Amino acid sequence: MKCKNCGKELSDDVSFCIYCGTPQHDEAAPTERQPQTTVDAPTPDETTDQDVDQHTNQQETHERSVAEADSDTSPAPKTPPAPKNGRRGVRAVIGIACFAFIIGVVALSLGGIIPRGEGTGTAVQQEISVKGRLVWGGKDLSTAASKEIKGLSFKVTDTGNVQISGKNKEEGQASFVMADKNASDVTLESGAYYICGCPDGGGSQTFRMWINSADDTVKLYETGKGAYFTLTKEQSVTISIDVQPGVDASGITFAPAIYKLGDK
Repeated sequence: MKCKNCGKELSDDVSFCIYCGTPQHDEAAPTERQPQTTVDAPTPDETTDQDVDQHTNQQETHERSVAEADSDTSPAPKTPPAPKNGRRGVRAVIGIACFAFIIGVVALSLGGIIPRGEGTGTAVQQEISVKGRLVWGGKDLSTAASKEIKGLSFKVTDTGNVQISGKNKEEGQASFVMADKNASDVTLESGAYYICGCPDGGGSQTFRMWINSADDTVKLYETGKGAYFTLTKEQSVTISIDVQPGVDASGITFAPAIYKLGDK
């Protein structure tokens, strides 16, 4: 074919003249572009109730999913172990309560506890809080003879108290026997007893009461706190007041007494 402009011979498949550059084929008619339809986004005033409800539901669903995820992944709270000291404290309280209960049972089996009296240098006034019977002491003791022993004066009053004056200036203890086979013989039947009467300040180095059964099964001192003893058979007992050497016992008063527990 020939160029439309310069008339030169050209190949049939060329689109432009190689000599003058003139296009050799008609350009295809442009295709008509379809108009694009645009949808304007609704303005805030044009938002529908349906859109609001849908947004609200989506937000609630999201929050619920987050809460469930947190609850599934959060570790369960651990229960703290009970403190060991607390358990030990409970055991200690239970042990003390059991011990007190046993002591109470033993005391009741003996007729109860008789509290000792009070007073230093004066007669001990005993208060019997349980069933018990005075079997020796008081006015019964007034038959004992007053004596002078190692510089000490022992005087028995009409009420059965023993008043002491003076000082033991000699070696060895001074013993004032209130009841034995050669003086006022005291015979006690079998059973549980309580002896008391030594004032405050009694002890192995000062003054005390002594009781000794005939068969020597009972040998004990009473130093102001009272003492229990038991006789398995009827027999006589020896009871005395002992003052140690060098002790000034002036103004000391004993109120010797023996109670049989369980008797009215």
